[in-house]
Amino acid sequence: MGLFGSKKKGYWIKEERLFRSDSYVCSVCKKRFSKASSTCPSCGAVMTKTKNDPGWVDDLEMIDAIFDD
Repeated sequence: MGLFGSKKKGYWIKEERLFRSDSYVCSVCKKRFSKASSTCPSCGAVMTKTKNDPGWVDDLEMIDAIFDD
């Protein structure tokens, strides 16, 4: 491998929550961060995109079950 071919590549998984602030999870090392950046601060993977994980839907479903709607 060449000098530039050895970088790991990954993507951010943006976890959107209803009652918490959004967080970003590295697809390579699975560490969680409050902000997305061009590289993962933990493993150094170069981020190519961001995928959304709308966890707020699960939060809303739980509230629906509580109020029996």
